[in-house]
Amino acid sequence: MKTYIINLEYSARRRSNILREAERHGLDHEIVTAVDGRKFSSEDLELLPLADSLRNNDYYSPTIIAAALSHAKVYERMLESDVDVALVLEDDAVPGEDFGGILAGIRSTINQGEIVVCHYMCFGPLRLSRLGSRRVAPGYDLYYPVNLSDVTSGAAYVITRAAAASLLATVFPIRAEADAWELFQKEGGFETIRFVYPMPVTVRGDKSTIAAESQTGLRKWLTSAVDAYRVPPFYQMLRIARLKSISLRSRVELVADNPIGFAGNRTYEEREYQEDRETGGAEARNLSADAIRE
Repeated sequence: MKTYIINLEYSARRRSNILREAERHGLDHEIVTAVDGRKFSSEDLELLPLADSLRNNDYYSPTIIAAALSHAKVYERMLESDVDVALVLEDDAVPGEDFGGILAGIRSTINQGEIVVCHYMCFGPLRLSRLGSRRVAPGYDLYYPVNLSDVTSGAAYVITRAAAASLLATVFPIRAEADAWELFQKEGGFETIRFVYPMPVTVRGDKSTIAAESQTGLRKWLTSAVDAYRVPPFYQMLRIARLKSISLRSRVELVADNPIGFAGNRTYEEREYQEDRETGGAEARNLSADAIRE
């Protein structure tokens, strides 16, 4: 599976880390140079394809806008090639053991127009439905979400060519973060979205450029210096604090509720009913599902 790695040109340490991970897992990788929001002038921002709601909005900093543009750049790169399914990684991602086997399982299961998220965060527990879950590797399954409210992170996900094309048409003009999965789902940016659980990718816990820009004054200078020079023990303390925050936002609940994420907001039962009509009924579908699990 082709892997697109998003990395800022000046972030040599992050590039070295993610390339080491790519080699460790045997990923066919390609670096996509990220858009650097720190270099935007006021004139640049005026010329960017931004929604009116983003202009003069203090929350959407140049680095948030640049991150969205960087992911759109990946979709463009994918559509310029003959790649049909790709893994997208941000440069702080850390794939776990047997990630190659998990990717192979995703590759054999992914639907046309689908995104499969391998790293995710949520302000409350992410509720995933047991309905329609599929095994992709020993100990790892794909689940549809019950809702996408407050679900974030674009650190690691698998995307099909069809989803890349529809997302590219949806994200412009830029009006949200790169990982606004709920908005993109509602606006038809992809047909379906599923999550791998347990989460097969973590992150390093280094300071992001978006976080750096949201800080001001002495705090920004101190935390940036600590990260740049890895000043002990403060670097380790900051990293532990970030990882703890990420862990608290990575809780999952498996439930029996109907999932969402289908085109037109169809429920799981509605989608299966349509598929039954097209393929010959639930019996054929259940036999096929059993064969896949075996």
